[in-house]
Amino acid sequence: MKRTISVLLIVFLLPFVLSLSPTVYDPNYVAKYQSPEGIQFLSYTHTWNKEKLENLYKELLRNQHGPELNTLREVRIKGETNPTKTGDYNPATNVITLYDGDAQNTIESMRRVLSHEYGHHFAFYYVPQHVLPISTKWKTLRGAEDTFSLSFWNYSTEGNHKWFTPEIFAEDYVMLYGSTRKVSNEDIANGTVFQHMVKHENEYLPNVLEDIPLQRYVEKVSGLQVDTKRIIKVPQFVGLKNNIITFEIMKRENILYRFSFDYYEGNKKVQTPENWVHRGSYAFTSTPDTNGRISINLEDTLLEEQKDTFTGSVQITVEAVDLNTNLGLKKDLFSLKYGADKKFTK
Repeated sequence: MKRTISVLLIVFLLPFVLSLSPTVYDPNYVAKYQSPEGIQFLSYTHTWNKEKLENLYKELLRNQHGPELNTLREVRIKGETNPTKTGDYNPATNVITLYDGDAQNTIESMRRVLSHEYGHHFAFYYVPQHVLPISTKWKTLRGAEDTFSLSFWNYSTEGNHKWFTPEIFAEDYVMLYGSTRKVSNEDIANGTVFQHMVKHENEYLPNVLEDIPLQRYVEKVSGLQVDTKRIIKVPQFVGLKNNIITFEIMKRENILYRFSFDYYEGNKKVQTPENWVHRGSYAFTSTPDTNGRISINLEDTLLEEQKDTFTGSVQITVEAVDLNTNLGLKKDLFSLKYGADKKFTK
């Protein structure tokens, strides 16, 4: 009975779902590649030829997949930019469309959006009810019962995108099963590691990379195991003593952490000199020598003139990225108070 209701709801809502990603067949492609599974890779821009489409297929295979791969019909690359999205997926035709192919003309530049759109294909194949206005085990485990997943008329509203359950599921797929790469030497040299890391679009939801019950559920329905090497945990508060704050981190090498400290007087952020970004952010790479702990002297995050005059609060934010996979996270941890006694308190 429950399955019948789900099917009826899917049929009823299908026009709304399709309106999110309209797909119109255009036979005027400039290049074509057909994979052994029968997936058509079609290019509508001269920047993507047959050889590059074949390489895009190989990149698609680097995303973990199962029998759902055989139901994917097409992957299309359009040259023009879409003002509202970088790609879309049509669940009725099983077609992925990637935009901005004129400018994004490398496999690397398409890796992230391809994984995300394939995540939609994955979700509709294994858990099609994730888009329905009903309570499901996935929604309960994900804490997504109150998201805007059914407010289709608000789908394009700025700020809402990350709260729709289809987008949450697709982003979960990217983090749990998507294609990865090592952090580039260029990003390390330029200090752009955190800028270019792959993280979940929705930073407000619990970290899917350490949500074991949710992972077990997705593994059960798909038959695909999550690689434990992907797991990245949010640092845990250990203690605060003499203005030195300590966090517990993963006892695993090659994870780069950056803690940032933003100071507020009431609700107003304190403006500080440009060098604040250097004084207010502290980066650590995990090694066996860290023993799973990181300690920071909070007094070092204050400018000298602030130490005698500032009273307010400090918001602590952490970023973490695995240098082997480029997967990462960014989370607001909590706020501390700083009083006239020059002490930080939680």
